[in-house]
Amino acid sequence: MLVSAFLAAAALAQAVGNETNYAHTALLFIEPETATLAVVDSADGSIADIQRQLLSDDDDTAVAQLTELVSAAESLETHPDAIFVVGSGIDIPMIKPALETATALPVTAAEEPDTALARGAALASANTPSSCRLRPRWPTHKIPVPARWTRTGSMPPTSTTSPTACKPARGRWLTAPSRTASSPTVRSPMTSPSASRSRCSRAS
Repeated sequence: MLVSAFLAAAALAQAVGNETNYAHTALLFIEPETATLAVVDSADGSIADIQRQLLSDDDDTAVAQLTELVSAAESLETHPDAIFVVGSGIDIPMIKPALETATALPVTAAEEPDTALARGAALASANTPSSCRLRPRWPTHKIPVPARWTRTGSMPPTSTTSPTACKPARGRWLTAPSRTASSPTVRSPMTSPSASRSRCSRAS
C-alpha cells in the first residue's frame, strides 16, 4: 500500500517513542516548503495537535520559523516528552543545533536521513490493520438465485422487451462506433427494366 511521507515519519516517531519509553513524541517533519509539527502516541500511533507552517524562501527566516514551532511544542495539551525531527530534502544536522536551543525538550533526529522515510513507510505498512487495507470495489459474495429458477426443468423467465430498449447508454469515455459506407444496392438482372422489355418483345 502507498504511504505518505508524513505518515512514514509518524511511524518512525512511534518507533522511537517505544524504544525510549516516551508516552508522546513531538514529530517535526520538515520539507523544502513546509514544516509540520504533530504529537504521536507511542501506544497506538495516533496523531494529534497537527500544525503546518509554510516556510520562507530565506534560510534564516525559515530556521526562525522552525524554532518557533519547536518552542511551542512544550505548551501543547498532549505534553510531548521529546521532539523527533525528520526531513525530506533538508539538511537536518545543519539546523538541529538551532532547534535544540529553542526548547528544553530533548531533540533527536532520524539516523540515515536518506533512508529514514523508506523505513518509516515499511513500519506504517506493517502496522496497518488488514481491515484498513484496500478492498475490491465490487462485492465478491454470490447473489442468491430466486427459488422459482431452481425447480427441475424450469427455465428463467425470458424478457419481452425489444432489443433496442435494452441497449446500454454509451458513456462519455466510450467512442462512437465508426461509420462504414453502405454497400450499393445490386439490381437483379431479372428485375431490371431492360430485361422486362426484352421479355415483352419475345412474347409479342
